[in-house]
Amino acid sequence: MITPEENLKSIVEEIQNNQIMLPDFQRQFDWSIEKQSGLVASVLTKLPVGGILLLKADSKDYKSKRIGLDSKEIIGGSIPDKTNFLLDGQQRMTCLTNVFSDVIHEASEQKVSKLASRQLLANRFYLKIERWSADIVPESPKDLFGIRTLDFRFDVSKGQEPDFLTADISDYIECRPFYASEYGKAPYMPGKRYDDKLDDYCFQTNGVYLIPLYLLVGSNLLDDKLRKKRLLSIIKSMRTRIVTAITTHHDNLDDSKKAEFAYSVLTESGDKDEYDDSADKDIAFGELVNDKAELWEDYFQKYLYSCVEKIKLNKIGMPEGSRARAIDIYENMNMGGMSLSTLDLVAARVAKISQEPLYDRILKHLSENNEYNYDAIPNEIKSYIPKKYNASTNIKAVDSRVVKNCSELFLELLGLYCNNKDYNPNGAKCLYSKSAQILKLSEKEIDENCQKVCIALDRAFAFLQIRCGIRNLSDVNYKLMIRLIAYIFTNDKWYKSLSVHDKLEAWYWSAVFSGEYDKDQNDRYETNLKYMLESFSSGDKKYDWIVTLKDNVLETPYFSEHDFLLMEKVNEDRVPKEHLGKYFCQFFLSRPYSDLITDDRRVNVFCDAKLEKHHIIPLGSVTKIGESTNRLRNDKTNIVNSPLNYVYITETANLEILDKSLKSYEDAITAAAKASLHIINYPAVSDLSDKQKVKKWMSERHKTIKGQIQNRVTTLLLS
Repeated sequence: MITPEENLKSIVEEIQNNQIMLPDFQRQFDWSIEKQSGLVASVLTKLPVGGILLLKADSKDYKSKRIGLDSKEIIGGSIPDKTNFLLDGQQRMTCLTNVFSDVIHEASEQKVSKLASRQLLANRFYLKIERWSADIVPESPKDLFGIRTLDFRFDVSKGQEPDFLTADISDYIECRPFYASEYGKAPYMPGKRYDDKLDDYCFQTNGVYLIPLYLLVGSNLLDDKLRKKRLLSIIKSMRTRIVTAITTHHDNLDDSKKAEFAYSVLTESGDKDEYDDSADKDIAFGELVNDKAELWEDYFQKYLYSCVEKIKLNKIGMPEGSRARAIDIYENMNMGGMSLSTLDLVAARVAKISQEPLYDRILKHLSENNEYNYDAIPNEIKSYIPKKYNASTNIKAVDSRVVKNCSELFLELLGLYCNNKDYNPNGAKCLYSKSAQILKLSEKEIDENCQKVCIALDRAFAFLQIRCGIRNLSDVNYKLMIRLIAYIFTNDKWYKSLSVHDKLEAWYWSAVFSGEYDKDQNDRYETNLKYMLESFSSGDKKYDWIVTLKDNVLETPYFSEHDFLLMEKVNEDRVPKEHLGKYFCQFFLSRPYSDLITDDRRVNVFCDAKLEKHHIIPLGSVTKIGESTNRLRNDKTNIVNSPLNYVYITETANLEILDKSLKSYEDAITAAAKASLHIINYPAVSDLSDKQKVKKWMSERHKTIKGQIQNRVTTLLLS
């Protein structure tokens, strides 16, 4: 059953009576204030606001929670035997009930700590209307409600719609946060009596009137009456103030200007005639304006209530026993590839056999103190690893929740592993990581393999940090490579093998610097994974395919070969990809080195300092004009912006370098930094402005770095 319009009051009552509940696999509320304001704008513009999907079921089928409250909070009141579970639309439903009513705050017993999000739900939304001013231009698009002439622009009682859009009314919406300490004090707080102190608050801000939107929907008959009484009082007070402002302005004008102003406000010809025929213009004008204002007030309050009485919200209610169809509807409502909506569906399935929400389990397993293969950590890195190291947290795959990229990786790896647990090379298929295959997994498969997949992901994150110089998950350009590494690490035997770690690192550097994933990523991934499984499973351990990749390091046309990185193909409108420069930085970061101009600071993937990408041959060597330096930074065709010219240094070092002359900078680069970062034969200051000499230096650097990468790969393959 689909209803195209809903009365928000009836939905609020259902929420209050526990007739609409959230299954506990749903995520916490996370809509930003900006996003909430956008939904409010749609309501006030009387535009469609999306839909919600409800599944009627036995209230014991799922562990449930109240809309807007933290999942840990006990549900107040009785829960009916049958209730409607909100499968889709939690964010918009939470926003609507919080903005236009107090049902969430009543359930929280006026305790901010019980809300699903203190920062995002401890807020009051108001319709902010600029006070009347003679400067308002008649029929101005910014005068949405006809304040200037007290002519409301549409009549909702006749089915007329607003003549403005969400972008127009956005400036009229104001969100004001409140704090737990304000309970019982401020007149706008939940639980406060609706008296004239609220009226005073709404008119104390200079230049605007505030209309509290939370007064539009009450939680019961008495509460509804009290809210309506207060809201109408505020609207009436606003009307009185507008009338006073208009009439005062009229009365203060010279007699010669009164008629012109009066005609600009009295838009009906009959009103103008009555004004002209009056003996006392001031009194007549006041009476006529007051009559208009009463009609304007009526239109305005009807408009406000119509926004919530017939909200354009598609409510899809599925009868009991329609769970499969509800999931199918949900999937079609949330199309668009591997997204968190797929995780919602997976969580819905596993919730049948597990009391602990899948989201919480993923977060827990990724964040706990997993054991890492200490023997596989390069000796140079061991002393820098934090004592309480957790890779998922350190690489920013999780914080208070699991980030989207990590959630997607969890699902993709889950699908791949569950469909190929025996590591059959012929099972190396992207197909298994697609949404359709993941949704075919049984509750038991998901439940039993959740922890294993999380541990493998965490192992992969540790490998990327410790071996590959990755500080942040977002710095990994090819997500498929993470999936491959994590899949290999689902095999405990392989994870415990130093040789496997070495071969994976050899493959990683060979792949990124040869441009293996620069195109046809899915095909390359399947091929690489198939070869990897064959290599690890076979007795002879052949890695010829990695050797082939190694031979193409910094040799791939239009990706990493010499002339391309030296900007020799710019006449073809081809320049190196920005992420290649990041790979050079990460390659050096995978082993500690001196902070360029001081040996006292060691740069490594775990250092607390902020790291910045630095031009080894500085931009200032090309120009001495600051503005031109900024231009040059954005000129991707210039040789100084070659990926070969980048290295990570600390923010502190970067600031220190800014204060140095080019000669001082050249002299300041330490011998240790030059050796570890391959800054050899650095051009003299007099040569830095010579493009050909800079290219010669860059050419030598290309050759040296290529040799270093290939040498490391060879060493790793021989281990």
